[in-house]
Amino acid sequence: FFDWPENKPFPREFSLHVARLVKQILTDHGLAIHLKWPNDLLVGNKKIGGILTEIKENKVIIGIGLNINTTKEDLAEVDQAATSFFIETQRTLSLPPLIKSIFTIINLNVI
Repeated sequence: FFDWPENKPFPREFSLHVARLVKQILTDHGLAIHLKWPNDLLVGNKKIGGILTEIKENKVIIGIGLNINTTKEDLAEVDQAATSFFIETQRTLSLPPLIKSIFTIINLNVI
């Protein structure tokens, strides 16, 4: 989370802005991502992630859920079309550098 200025209105499209930044990171890793309003990240018609944002007492909380190294078996019980970075590319990603990249791009473009 991070502080939000008390006198600055919280934009309705904030989740979408964060989703665009996460899309950029995943695109840099070779995925063709598109966004579905208001907060879903898709590959084709399959969900690979989502963004939730909330403001409480001038604190912005950003929740990012991504299917990165998830297998088809892991997604078998999901009740919607879903995919992962691994399923799409047959490659795994190291999570710490990915998290650092996401944190950095949000810090540079939002905070």
